[in-house]
Amino acid sequence: IVKDYLDTGYPVISGYSNWDFTHNWLNITKKDLRRTYVAFADQYGFIKPIDTILTKEYPFMKVFFVGLPFTLIRRDVVEKIPFRPYKYITDMALGIYARRGIMFDLAFAIDCANAGIPIYVDLRLFCIHYGNTRSLINLKKLDKSIDYIRAKRSLKEVLG
Repeated sequence: IVKDYLDTGYPVISGYSNWDFTHNWLNITKKDLRRTYVAFADQYGFIKPIDTILTKEYPFMKVFFVGLPFTLIRRDVVEKIPFRPYKYITDMALGIYARRGIMFDLAFAIDCANAGIPIYVDLRLFCIHYGNTRSLINLKKLDKSIDYIRAKRSLKEVLG
């Protein structure tokens, strides 16, 4: 994906995934959702897997929305576009009854569109999404941290 950026200069480049295993959808839409209040997944107008095969936009498809799997966002975009929720819900997902933000990817897409920043998907970068994993996650008693492992090779070595 770094090579994609170096080759194209696109400000936002992402991979993509399936929505889940029960729908024939990918987490990509070209539908402009700025004037739609999105409450349900079927409102997105997600494309089907066959659309990535039949498109003339290979390997880069310009989209309105992508669910942000392994996404490269250029620094100036990160500084300009806030990482904010599209809406808030109140539920027990955090282990207590609490209000939390959701749909950050949709808010990002809307903010990019409003700022004139295009989003591209590299159709060669697909990953499997196993669907809603909320029932598998229990963060109540766990240390909430992220550990980074230093790369064994430099980016220059990887890109050749």
